[in-house]
Amino acid sequence: MNRNVFYESKLEKHFFKRLEQSDVVRAYCEQPFKVPYEHHGSHYYVPDVLVCLTDGQCFVTEIKPLLMMVSKEVMTKYQALHDFCNQRGWGTLLSDGVHDIFDLFHFTPNLSLERAILRELSLNRTLMKKDLDRLKETHQGNSIQVAQCILRYKLSYRPVPMLVWKTKEALFCPVLQRRGEEETNDRILEQNTF
Repeated sequence: MNRNVFYESKLEKHFFKRLEQSDVVRAYCEQPFKVPYEHHGSHYYVPDVLVCLTDGQCFVTEIKPLLMMVSKEVMTKYQALHDFCNQRGWGTLLSDGVHDIFDLFHFTPNLSLERAILRELSLNRTLMKKDLDRLKETHQGNSIQVAQCILRYKLSYRPVPMLVWKTKEALFCPVLQRRGEEETNDRILEQNTF
């Protein structure tokens, strides 16, 4: 962009570097505007970057660490961002700079880790960071698999203090839920097609 670019995290910095190296990115603007959202009252938040491509298409990206992507607060903001952008004909992307949130539906789940998380939740109601770290180590898991489990079983996640818990109703955004169901159905169809 031949200018100073401001970023708030290493993830954003790496994402901006990738944008700079892309032949299909015409321009981008960090923290482009405010998006209204509801979460215990009315608020505004500023998404990370608006990207315009050489073909004229635009999309807005929110960059978060992988596990933060599945938190209630980020899901609430992402749904508001999706609705805001959809009205303008823009796309949206929730990413850690490498994986987008929908990639989580394509990785092979760690069923042993998932069963252990669900078993401990049935006994303890919540899991803290130390519990998740212990389960990841015991079942050779990683953050991608924990995030998958949160999405697959409609668990709730809060990053600070880190907690996972089970609710009666999924707390992630409707656009993600619909897309996840479509991805799962497509994968089932692919597996059953000769």
